[in-house]
Amino acid sequence: MMSSMEPRWTSAWMSAGMMVAMMLPSFAPALARHHWLMRAARVPRAAARTGSFAVGYVGVWAMIGVGLFLIDARLYPKEMPMSGTSMSGMPRTGPWSAVLVLIAGALQCSSWKARQLRRCTATCVPAPSAAPDVIHSWWNGYRFGGYCILSCAAPMSVLLVLGLMDPRAMVAITIAITAERIGSDGPRIARVTGVIALAAGLVMCARVVRVSGFHAVDTTSEHRPSDAARVRA
Repeated sequence: MMSSMEPRWTSAWMSAGMMVAMMLPSFAPALARHHWLMRAARVPRAAARTGSFAVGYVGVWAMIGVGLFLIDARLYPKEMPMSGTSMSGMPRTGPWSAVLVLIAGALQCSSWKARQLRRCTATCVPAPSAAPDVIHSWWNGYRFGGYCILSCAAPMSVLLVLGLMDPRAMVAITIAITAERIGSDGPRIARVTGVIALAAGLVMCARVVRVSGFHAVDTTSEHRPSDAARVRA
């Protein structure tokens, strides 16, 4: 039992590490701003408080990485969660995949997404007065990570479909998240990626319907008597 569980938990911790790595490009500017605010206000132990802020943020995303791995294993129990392909090598194109991509696209285009993005980029980094000690700095980083999770909910849903640790998917999602969080017009960038996700979701739905139709035709033909059987009857 232990030997069978070890590879799964190793993969879960790998997912946590890669999730943190994906957030670093968009988190670095916020961390630099946090440290600059501390130094500008001449707050004692500014470096320690900035490090505590980073630990809080990283901890949130590490837990999200493990959680996404477990969700992936639940939604795709017979597939390889790290590559976005099934055991037969075919891409994930089932109903759950199409639904997740469509929901992600709708969220990206919504006003809710724009509000979460503005909240994450403009109001999450606290003023120095809000972090009187290292523990409060850790809590601010933890809270900042929570805000960013809401902002990144849609891209993370797409990553579930593409593969949690598929290199190409990770690079694409990282670029999208970084662009919308540090770009000059993040909500517009989010809407563009949302439209792309909606289009991809519709294509996936069409494929699911087409494959289901083919299976229905095959099943009907299997149960239909052949011409020779009807002649003998």
